[in-house]
Amino acid sequence: MAGTSEATAERVARDQALAWFVRMNSGDATQADAARFSAWLGEDPRHRREYDRLGGIWSDLDALPDPRTVRSAPSRAGSRRQLLFGAAGIAGLAMVGAGLSLTGVTTALASDFQTATGERQTVTAGDGSRIDLDAGTAIAQEFTPDLRRFRLLEGRAMFAVKEEDRPLEVVCRDGTVRTGYGAFVMHRRAEDVVVAVESGNLSVTAVGVKGAPQRDIRLLAGQCVVYGAAGLGAVENRTGEAETAWQRGKLVFQDRPLEDVLADLSRYRPGRILVGDHALLKLRVDGIFDTSRPDAALDAIIQTLPVQVHRLTRYFVILRQA
Repeated sequence: MAGTSEATAERVARDQALAWFVRMNSGDATQADAARFSAWLGEDPRHRREYDRLGGIWSDLDALPDPRTVRSAPSRAGSRRQLLFGAAGIAGLAMVGAGLSLTGVTTALASDFQTATGERQTVTAGDGSRIDLDAGTAIAQEFTPDLRRFRLLEGRAMFAVKEEDRPLEVVCRDGTVRTGYGAFVMHRRAEDVVVAVESGNLSVTAVGVKGAPQRDIRLLAGQCVVYGAAGLGAVENRTGEAETAWQRGKLVFQDRPLEDVLADLSRYRPGRILVGDHALLKLRVDGIFDTSRPDAALDAIIQTLPVQVHRLTRYFVILRQA
């Protein structure tokens, strides 16, 4: 039991350190934030240790040059080897690329609001609600006299709901968020969906695979939940800073699978990142990355994982087992 308590304390310290790191490096921290941060540091030696660890990660990544500006052009021999590799291995990867392309075209046709690679945008919906769209995000709007409904087709968005008599719904995969007021983030990841509440309250309904019973829970400000194939997860009382860091130019990953990380990076990086071995998609990643330097982030991730990278062109990258 003691070991379990210690592990829980370490996890809580790590979560809190991540939230404080994002807040204190956001450019929006107030004097009151600084005072609370200082008090938090002094509460437990774990706090300082975990915060310093994150600071070390960020310093290391910030020191990496942006490969888009310093990478030299490949030699002719190197280019031939890369192209030969591409000719031999592309057949096994083509289906991944084709599936993504078809999805992108379908999404574009179905959406009312959409952002391109590397683009963030704030829009006002037909009811006056404000929506902040992360890069590579697509949303469809479906309004009736009795209901306001959005569909999150791709990406991530912050919804600031204008209060009125009609309820508001946001549908994503097999789940629905319902609220009358407040602000929340919804993030469509590779295998699941995250809902994090900033203000107000809302309900989340989701159903898992194989006809699992539908569940409905209520979330309050400062709470979040993840739902996916297994249905709704447990409500977590933790900050949503990691889910809003993109609004301040950062991508934050804490023990996330490589599949999610690459999906988020691809919304900021032009071109394709294909993975030749699907087992690699489950590798875990920690990091805080600058959205303006997605190539540097990709290089930093590659350096920490057992992968080989093959760049057929500047925009076409293949990852394989090392």
